[in-house]
Amino acid sequence: SRRAERGFGMAVDLSDAVIDLESARSTARDAILSALDARPGRKALVMDPLFAPTLTSLCTMSELTEHGVDRLYQLEGGSVETECDEIVFMVKPRVALMAALNETVRGVILDNELDRAEHREQHGDDPALWDPRSETYDPDVPPPPRVPNMTVCFAPASTDACEGELRRLGVHDLLIRRECAVDLVPLEPDVFVADCDEAWRDLALAGDVSCVKQCARALHALQRRCGWATVVKGKGHAAKEIAEAMERMRREAFASDPALNPSLFPGDGRDSSGYDSSDDEANDGTNDGDRRGLRFRPAHPGVEDPAPPASSSIDVLLIIDRDVDPVTPLCTQLTYEGFV
Repeated sequence: SRRAERGFGMAVDLSDAVIDLESARSTARDAILSALDARPGRKALVMDPLFAPTLTSLCTMSELTEHGVDRLYQLEGGSVETECDEIVFMVKPRVALMAALNETVRGVILDNELDRAEHREQHGDDPALWDPRSETYDPDVPPPPRVPNMTVCFAPASTDACEGELRRLGVHDLLIRRECAVDLVPLEPDVFVADCDEAWRDLALAGDVSCVKQCARALHALQRRCGWATVVKGKGHAAKEIAEAMERMRREAFASDPALNPSLFPGDGRDSSGYDSSDDEANDGTNDGDRRGLRFRPAHPGVEDPAPPASSSIDVLLIIDRDVDPVTPLCTQLTYEGFV
């Protein structure tokens, strides 16, 4: 791993955003800083090259320093030259990156073994020499260097594929594993991303549905801030999976705390996922007028949904599966308006 250049850009002004993206940015920044605070003392921060732009757009170097970061490094294999007792890796859940993580972890361990061998040559291997409680304690003899604690933070969450690859490489138990819930990353006042760079590849080639869960969690978090979307429409299998996952999260949140803000749970006892597939075969002719889903069912068994809020920041949520529509992301804003 090599030391990273400190390229921190100015934060985008989100004051004109229609929905509360500033809160989303603050939440993502807090998740990163909390992950750093979970490890005590000074630490070396080793970043996934693809996550580095996200991190530097959310946090300033002064903020990272206040939370114990000594230096920044890019994760590219090799070792990490640091005197810190803690090394924190912040990575996206990319299986291809696990080989570089494995190389770096083993490089750090190898460097420590070499340093300990040099220490033995210079001072011997009698632990009493550097133990203050010993009668033969010598204050001029430092204790042998120890292996830094190494923590890997997956942003926003780990995947079974990454965990399996770490086990296969033999470093799974050498790492403290955490998750850093950076679900939404605002880019502009009207644009945010869920940071799933390889979503289509994961779904189409690897059959990994982790990105579906990530998108659902990101949209769920957004609606917790802005109120539940009155209508959810989508096209494609992945879109349907996201809508159903959001519904499960909504139900779990309501079940754990029914006193939550009513804006989380608008509706009238119907299927509050509001998913309305544009697939005629899937609808089977059941989509009539204001019918919001394929089936009606209580939002929570035995509990009626609270009334919807007086106003909502999100009227319609459109979820488009890129597998059935690869062109729309290339369209202009005017085309999007016509589509909506």
